[in-house]
Amino acid sequence: MAELNTAPWTPTQTRAQFGAIGRLRWQMYRNGFRRKGGKSDLIATVMVAPIALAVVGGLCAGACAVGLWAGFSGHIERVSWALWGIFLLSQLANLNLGQPGTTFDPRQLIRFPMGVWSFTAVRLFFGILAPGNIIVTLMSLSVAVGLTISTAGIAGWAFTAATIFAVVNVLFTQMIFAWVDRWLSTRRAREAF
Repeated sequence: MAELNTAPWTPTQTRAQFGAIGRLRWQMYRNGFRRKGGKSDLIATVMVAPIALAVVGGLCAGACAVGLWAGFSGHIERVSWALWGIFLLSQLANLNLGQPGTTFDPRQLIRFPMGVWSFTAVRLFFGILAPGNIIVTLMSLSVAVGLTISTAGIAGWAFTAATIFAVVNVLFTQMIFAWVDRWLSTRRAREAF
């Protein structure tokens, strides 16, 4: 049996692991364009990106308008309508904009020496840059901007609440995907689905 190294784990090693994971994700993205139809996907992505940015900008402007309306009308509790809409939109967006094809599963890192906190951070923040998560964060902050413009005295509370809402929404989405992944790990569940 090989001897285990009992030296303490250093922050330098943790940074090196996160750097390796980042490089791996970048290589997987680049290699996706080498497959058959990869160049067509790149062209389609470049052509659709301005339209998608316009849609996201419109959604953010609408969320800001709701924040403005709620602040100017004196009914700040009506911001909850926008937040429920953002929540439902983010769940639908994450389901529809999920990355197709082969993706990297962070559970494969269990066999490498990694601290518990590092693994937890990788697992939690692995999908943080998913399009649906970015959209929900921008829309939540847009509502806070609208509230801040209309009622300047609640700027700190508005941004704190919007940030907490976005974080909870992103973590909820991660939890849902972890459950679905777990359910679909068995053959019987995949056949039923």
